[in-house]
Amino acid sequence: MLLFKILKTYIKNKFHKIAPFVLAHMITHKCNMRCRYCIYWKWNTHEMNLKEIETVLKKCSEFGIPIYSITGGEPLLRDDICEVLRLGKEYGFFNFLVTNGLLLKEREIRDVDLLTISLDTLDRRKFLEIRGVDAIDRVISAIEHAKNEFETCVNVVLHDHNIDEVERMVKFAEDIEVGITFEPVSQYFPNCLGVDEDKLRVAMKKILELKKQHKYKCIKNSKSYLRLVAEGGRFKCLPYLLLRVDPNGDVISPCYDVEHLRAGNVLEMDVQEIISSYEFRRGIEIARECNRCYLICYVEPSMVVKNIRWGFDAMLTALKG
Repeated sequence: MLLFKILKTYIKNKFHKIAPFVLAHMITHKCNMRCRYCIYWKWNTHEMNLKEIETVLKKCSEFGIPIYSITGGEPLLRDDICEVLRLGKEYGFFNFLVTNGLLLKEREIRDVDLLTISLDTLDRRKFLEIRGVDAIDRVISAIEHAKNEFETCVNVVLHDHNIDEVERMVKFAEDIEVGITFEPVSQYFPNCLGVDEDKLRVAMKKILELKKQHKYKCIKNSKSYLRLVAEGGRFKCLPYLLLRVDPNGDVISPCYDVEHLRAGNVLEMDVQEIISSYEFRRGIEIARECNRCYLICYVEPSMVVKNIRWGFDAMLTALKG
């Protein structure tokens, strides 16, 4: 059923219909870290309750969206996160959870198909400087715990404070037998951490070289993605592949990193009504003029739909995982 949904959505997009692959639910803005490249934890937004989230899941499942991505803030700060994940599976979603790992052992979560844990450095001093909390041991312990329960991946946001650690991070992931992905920081607010473009290209070339070595099977970025960033290439962003839902049910188009619009609220409107709205379509136009980010959640899906070779590369990466 899930594979059928994914294939059906892919075909719709190939025939130029707007069909989101991912319900990208920022379930809360609250967070127990203070990352220097994130501003969400400063926002205070009303959050849907469990019954309202179920309404959203039901609508999106009936529309045919196959993947439920739960992000924040920190999703595990929600006391009902286990119930939310259970509902995701009941409605037939592939559950993808992104967390900083601090509460992972306490929550005893289940019903997760892919777990991504954020970790940008293996250096205690840098971790404190980047994340605002002295918790590197807890996060690494959480990763080692999670790998025995779920398909687990570490995500590394690259910036000037950790750009020299890519090989060390790859070896760490390979040694403890988890996946790893890399993406450059997206500077979407003043004083956000940045990354030197020349150093970024060198780092991505290094990751690409490591991926080509058969002993490093942990790298989950596609070769095409790594090559794109290493060469400073651009891509045609298809932001509508993600239905980006705020904690209160508002749908944002195209994303937070550029000028964006509220395209409606999924509690009050059907998915088709939202994606047909002027605001949602205007967000797509805004994204066409954007050359700012290399966020995996936008680049990889966009290129899979637009480029058959890229799709084949991504499929091979997934199968080898």
